[in-house]
Amino acid sequence: MSLDPSPSSSSSSQMMDTDTRSWEVDLRVPTPTPSLPPYSPSQLTPAYSSNPRDDEERLAITEREGLYASSRPIRTGTFTTSTRRGVAITLLNQEPNASIPCFGKNARICGMVNVAGGYDVESVEVLLEGHLKLTIAEGGKKTKSLFSSSHTVWSRSPHNPPCPESLPFVIAMPYTYTDNDRVRPLPPSYQVIFPGVPGLFAHSIYNITVRVTRERRLLRRKIDTLQTEMRYHPRTRAPRPILKPTLPFFTIIKIAPEEFCQVQSSMKSRARSALERIHCLLFIPSSCIYAITEEIPFHLQLVGRMSSLLSLLCCADTSHHNCSTNSDRTFAADSLRSLHRSYFTDGTSDECPQSRHHVGRGPSHPMNLAASSVPDLLRTYAHSQHESDDRRYLHSHSNASTSLLHTLQSRLAHTLTNGTPKHRRRTARPVIRVFLLRQITVEVRGQKAWRTCVLGEGVMAPTASSTSGPQRRRSSNRSSSPDSPQRDDFADTDHQPESDYVHVDSPSKPHHFDTFFDEERDPDDEDDLDPTLALDWDGTLRVASPEEVQVGGFAAWPPVSGGGLMVKDFVVLSIVPPEPARNELVEHQWAHPVRLVTDPGRSAGVERDWCTGHVTDILHVPHSPS
Repeated sequence: MSLDPSPSSSSSSQMMDTDTRSWEVDLRVPTPTPSLPPYSPSQLTPAYSSNPRDDEERLAITEREGLYASSRPIRTGTFTTSTRRGVAITLLNQEPNASIPCFGKNARICGMVNVAGGYDVESVEVLLEGHLKLTIAEGGKKTKSLFSSSHTVWSRSPHNPPCPESLPFVIAMPYTYTDNDRVRPLPPSYQVIFPGVPGLFAHSIYNITVRVTRERRLLRRKIDTLQTEMRYHPRTRAPRPILKPTLPFFTIIKIAPEEFCQVQSSMKSRARSALERIHCLLFIPSSCIYAITEEIPFHLQLVGRMSSLLSLLCCADTSHHNCSTNSDRTFAADSLRSLHRSYFTDGTSDECPQSRHHVGRGPSHPMNLAASSVPDLLRTYAHSQHESDDRRYLHSHSNASTSLLHTLQSRLAHTLTNGTPKHRRRTARPVIRVFLLRQITVEVRGQKAWRTCVLGEGVMAPTASSTSGPQRRRSSNRSSSPDSPQRDDFADTDHQPESDYVHVDSPSKPHHFDTFFDEERDPDDEDDLDPTLALDWDGTLRVASPEEVQVGGFAAWPPVSGGGLMVKDFVVLSIVPPEPARNELVEHQWAHPVRLVTDPGRSAGVERDWCTGHVTDILHVPHSPS
């Protein structure tokens, strides 16, 4: 009996044959391919610059914004340093005859390592390091590492020939470090030393190190090290350019009020004095972020009672005749008499240009000259004439005093200092300053110390607006908006730089001048001999030595808690009255936080790197820097 194979058995045998063939294919060993030839890096692309060389001449150029715009020339020099053991490093894209190499944000560190006698060299490494060194008297000394990265330029292998004499390398410079799982930008290279008490030292330093490891000799590996310091100088840019003052300030403030930030403060009087405080309004560009090389325009206005302003501009204590020279008193009396006489002879109108200085409103009361610290001659002369019932005279006397006040302002314009005044010296003239102040704060092991230094002094001059002043508005036209500022907006205490980092305030619209005082008196009341006046100055402010102040404000906190460095900048208004120890007005100082950056604002946001010529994004600082 023969057994024929069934279809099922034949199909199963075919499947077994197919599996066997597939199994045989999987077991095949691939044929080995020949090894690739050794790879050699290609030459670096030369940096391109639109600036002509010494032997070239520019025929035509079209200025461009954005990608191809460049505000600084490309560096074509080199920096070279070496050791006695035959190890040298050359860094490209540097300034000619540079004493220390410099690199910016997102820079590529391009260079060459030269090694003499490379037959016994095992490896060549380039190491980048960043450290923060802090020292204060109370907390001691602390050094923290910001980052450390190693890059192998060459290493020995069985297939490599001996180490060549010249080894090119390209390394990307990091721009961040990790701080408690938070990524922060690296601080720029910075060093500050303040001897004395409290002593303060801070140094953020960056090094580039070359390590050449050679063969073991006598059970000891030989390592040649070459270390050089480099400067890390990241660029920062303001969010927008500063508006140039081509028009008078009061014209610009009406057209574009968003271009200015109003800094408000008050100069107080002593506790038992009858003088009212003087409100200080400092107008600066609204971004509050300025370039180190940029000129900062500002406008200063002092608003207060005439008695308070006279106490600020005149001598401090009228009971002592030595507080003011005879020429000053004679000038003041003669000015008041001549102005009074002129208003009486041709006073056909009750309105005069000087009356427009009356800004704001206040309680109706006669000027208390005994409490206003004006010179004796002015006090005696005005007191004798105050007994007159001639309403027309009272109005003319107020106008004459107004003109005298602004004449004193113009005459005392040279007291607006161009430098730091002597320490607490007795002076018969006021000192009004607007300057840039830098505060350096160092914290070590929970102990803080800070010191300040002046970066630049403002130059001021009385403006033509001070003879016309802002017009005060009638109470019927006054806005009743809830956004209108009130008197409580003025702080009772002076704002001084603190140890914590301050956010730059957002731009604010100017306050109306008639909201500084009460509304109890009629705006057209001519009986008030102590009107509210305003004095105005225009000025410019800039860093005195931009080549020395190369970095703006920044904050650096190491990965490990217990230390930190913070650099902040302020625009400071300082007013010292004559004879501050005896004057009824107390000294006033107000600091407003700003930020200094390396480049002025512009519309383009992409620019060619100033070190290497490569296209890079410039960090645009936001309006409220953190």
